[in-house]
Amino acid sequence: GKHPTERQLCDNAAEQAGIMSEAGADLIMLEMMSKIEPMLAVLDGVQRCGLPVWVGLSCKLDSEGTPRLYDSDQTIGKQTLADAIYALKDRQVSLISIMHTEVSYINSCLDVVEEIWSGPVGVYAHSGDYIGGQWRFNSVISPADYAVAAEGWHGRGVRVIGGCCGIGPTHIHTLIKKIGRS
Repeated sequence: GKHPTERQLCDNAAEQAGIMSEAGADLIMLEMMSKIEPMLAVLDGVQRCGLPVWVGLSCKLDSEGTPRLYDSDQTIGKQTLADAIYALKDRQVSLISIMHTEVSYINSCLDVVEEIWSGPVGVYAHSGDYIGGQWRFNSVISPADYAVAAEGWHGRGVRVIGGCCGIGPTHIHTLIKKIGRS
């Protein structure tokens, strides 16, 4: 429908990143990258400002357990997480994060990341249910269980850990108590 072309994405991202850089930003974080071609267009644009860039990939597992990028409607897309990481491998990305991804999918995603990516890794998972275009936070993971999961990610070498939808300040305080600020 009304989606911008890849050229427009690149130019718009370059303009936005330039404004953020001039305003004092330390880095640019691309979030919910869900399709490789638009992701690369945005990445090319933001890299013009010269700041470090982190790329956040959002995933679901398909019926075979393969991590795939979300499609724009938060369904399972056709492109794999592996395809996205290979596309980023030689692109001067400072960190790849698995973000806005269900807690129970993170380890499968990290298996793929560890096979392909040698740079820094981050995780900020979500917890809740996305039903009919609306988030429902009735079944959110407990702060203690999130901290245990985060401790496992940290043990795998993940160094930037946070939270997305459904993960609140209590979750973050609990995980800091569990694993510290290393």
